[in-house]
Amino acid sequence: MSAFNHGSEVVYQCSTRLTAGSGIGVGLFIVLAFAWILGRQWQLMDWGNLCGISAFILVGVFFIVRGVCLYRRPRVETRRVVVGNLTHRLYLRNKPLFVLFTGGVYALAVAVVTLVLDLIWWSVDGFEGALWADRFRLRSLVLVALAFVGGAVKYYLDYYYYSRWLKMNH
Repeated sequence: MSAFNHGSEVVYQCSTRLTAGSGIGVGLFIVLAFAWILGRQWQLMDWGNLCGISAFILVGVFFIVRGVCLYRRPRVETRRVVVGNLTHRLYLRNKPLFVLFTGGVYALAVAVVTLVLDLIWWSVDGFEGALWADRFRLRSLVLVALAFVGGAVKYYLDYYYYSRWLKMNH
């Protein structure tokens, strides 16, 4: 039997301050990215795009506020990570390839889900190439980029926190 991405799950504990820092960083990234898009594309947007971008900015603000709260009142949290699998081996041996792989998996998943939702939309309203090209360029590519960064950061921090825990406890 092939063990392509199977491994052993390890449970460890770390401070919520680590999670707080990453939450603040991700929240700032989301807020700045969507504020940049909003500032750059202001005249081209309709009400739906403005509401969508505003929702993402609010999500980013939520991450920042949650991160600040976790940092001000640190606790110990239990985390889980899978070691011995392909992802963990990439983290240990080749960090740039690890970032490309983990970010790529998340980006691919978002691209596929977005395409499936668009196919459902087209089956109901019909296909309009120009409209789809504008929507895909603005909405989907930003979501794919965010998924790439989010996936890479999530997995990287999981293994980074685990390595720090190993060094402190052994």
